[in-house]
Amino acid sequence: MNNEQTPSTKLAVVSLVCGILTLIIPCLTVLPEIICGHKAYSRAKKDPANFGGQGMAIAGLVTGYLGLVIALLISVIFAGALLPGLSNAKAKAQRISCVNNLKQIGTGLRIYAVDNQDKFPWQIDEEHGSGKYAEPRSDTTALLDTSGNPIFDKNAWRHFQALENELVNPKVLRCPADTGVQAATSFSNLSANSVSYWIRTDEEVTESTPYEIVVVCPHHDGQHNVLLSDSSVQQANPSQLKEYFQMLAKPIEVDP
Repeated sequence: MNNEQTPSTKLAVVSLVCGILTLIIPCLTVLPEIICGHKAYSRAKKDPANFGGQGMAIAGLVTGYLGLVIALLISVIFAGALLPGLSNAKAKAQRISCVNNLKQIGTGLRIYAVDNQDKFPWQIDEEHGSGKYAEPRSDTTALLDTSGNPIFDKNAWRHFQALENELVNPKVLRCPADTGVQAATSFSNLSANSVSYWIRTDEEVTESTPYEIVVVCPHHDGQHNVLLSDSSVQQANPSQLKEYFQMLAKPIEVDP
């Protein structure tokens, strides 16, 4: 009778089976297969009398690492398909947040007007107004008309600063999509570097002219959020923005 013990091949068999499964379901069995494969190969090499299946362990490792490559490729493809969707979702969320900011600004302007004889800050020269800073059509860094002339006031932050009591939080003056400015922590340290929005202070921009463009946000990949003097906010592509300017009391020709 032969009493010699047959070398165990269980771990090698598990490795090979996991390796085959790895080719079918890469992300599920790849790590167990590689671990089992290395252990089975090491045991078979060091102690062949008690552990066999070295060939099966090698086959399992080959299929396991092949499955690992497949899993990585699947991850890369999945990430490539997912990231644009996440980017679009982020851009949409930022634009919605910007719309909410502009609605707060619009409401603040209306409240200010109610308390100041239906006038906006740039129409008041007194202590709590910003009339002394008003420079209509002076911002050459913002949108220009077709003649190359400014449309917005370069002292936007001064006019927003006059709304301290109505807005409360200066963070609403920064669009979340605008990486070029840093939100101010208080109205006292507000500056041009903490405001994202363009503002119009032409004489026809009053509380009694509801369809005048007051504030525009340009930070949405060529799209615009537009605050009208009736406190409504519209989302506009370049052609729609052009139409809004053509519908003003004194139409402005733009070619954004």
